[in-house]
Amino acid sequence: MEFIQEIQRFVDEKDDIDSSSALISYYLPLWSDMVEKEGEIVSFNFSHQAVSQPELDIFIDSIILHNIPMESVNFSNLNLSDEDMGLVCRLLSPLNSYSPSYFCSLNLSGNNFTYKAMEHLKEVLMHCPKFMSLDLSWNGIGRYGGLCMGELIASHPTLRSLTLDHCSLDETGIISILSVILETPHCPLKALSINSPSLVTPSDNSSLYSHLAQVVASSSPLSHLSVDGWNLRSDGCSFLAQALSPDHFISSLSISNNQISIEGSHILVSAIMRFQIPIKHLTLKVCFMFHHFYQSPFLYRGTKWQMKELDHSPN
Repeated sequence: MEFIQEIQRFVDEKDDIDSSSALISYYLPLWSDMVEKEGEIVSFNFSHQAVSQPELDIFIDSIILHNIPMESVNFSNLNLSDEDMGLVCRLLSPLNSYSPSYFCSLNLSGNNFTYKAMEHLKEVLMHCPKFMSLDLSWNGIGRYGGLCMGELIASHPTLRSLTLDHCSLDETGIISILSVILETPHCPLKALSINSPSLVTPSDNSSLYSHLAQVVASSSPLSHLSVDGWNLRSDGCSFLAQALSPDHFISSLSISNNQISIEGSHILVSAIMRFQIPIKHLTLKVCFMFHHFYQSPFLYRGTKWQMKELDHSPN
């Protein structure tokens, strides 16, 4: 596959739209032929590239024409909008007999998609039987986009990872996602990241904290949870501390940028240490804690495994 790797390297190094045009117009048909002959399952990364919609059309047409088994596609930071979602959905259409059956990962972060495109995306991903990972961070999908992602979690049997950072999700959208995790039998989701949503003042978030705590305490296979920038504060830490138990599944928890005080942090860490919770990585960066907390031996007492993995640096 050296020929394909060389083309990918050419894509990664190019810095202007002319070289992009030359690449896709000339090299891609050759790349398609090579993939078809060698029978490889491939990934392609267009992230941060100056690729126009006509050029993406050429790429997708070539994939479809040659039935290339795509494993993953990265279309991040391409300035795509709702109107361009048709390109993505055409690539994954069930009418294509080869590509969707292998497809497992899609990165659409850093574009301009809204909730209007999410229903179409959800429907087409249901035709990808091995799909596992979706990154929609930095897209303004909002409340209704969150509701749609909840439906995707509930209905897709292989979805393992969902990233919705900076997606303008409000409390209703987030609760719908957390509720689906709680209510879906054998929910397959193992990693969920909803950093920096659009939430109201902390005093109004008790229902959100309660749902978050229930997810932490549940028997779902969710093992990696990132809720940075949720305004959790000490109240949110209390909800989480009360939910922890020795038989929970979460091994990685990130609660950075949550204005957590020393007291709130001690409440949570004390519960982890008291119940010997097997959290391998706890992130508490920039929580508005006093500097002396970072030098306190409190976090290192009793469990050596925690000292190796715990991330509580002020930077």
